[in-house]
Order: sequence, then structure tokens, then C-alpha cells
Amino acid sequence: MIAAFATGGGTVQGGAIDGAPAPGAGAQTLTVTATIGGLPAAVQYAGPAPGEVNGVMQVNITIPAGVASGSAIPVVISVGGAQSNTVTIAVK
Repeated sequence: MIAAFATGGGTVQGGAIDGAPAPGAGAQTLTVTATIGGLPAAVQYAGPAPGEVNGVMQVNITIPAGVASGSAIPVVISVGGAQSNTVTIAVK
């Protein structure tokens, strides 16, 4: 499993106060999906990053079986159908 941190995730359920620390776990109002190495990856959590400023989204993603090992495996997160830039991770 990996934890990715991003901005631009949209609104969270229950709302959030701009500039305030995120009070705890929550949920994004838009659907969050991910791929790792081009394969669909299960998103275990997508919401505020507790203790970080509101607007930072934490996404916990399970690395799918079958992902090749390597030092530049692409990860893409989508929120409400809009894709993130591609980042890479190392997988052993």
C-alpha cells in the first residue's frame, strides 16, 4: 500500500474551513480512483490528511497484484474523472 498526498481533490463531505488544519479523517465528495502501472488500484481512503491544512488530500492505494517491479512505475489518481499528472514510484 502507498499513501499519496495531493491537492485539487475538490470538496469534502461535511465541508472544511479554508486555512484550518484538517480535524481528522473524512471523505471526498467526488469519486476517487487510481491506477498503478496501468492497472486499476483499490483506493482504501481518499479524504483530508489529518493534521495537514484543509485542501491536502490523502489517498491510500493498494498496489495491485501483477504490477511489474521497477524504479519508475506510473501512478495516476483521478477525482471525479479528472486525471492527475503522472508520478512514479519504485516497486520491488
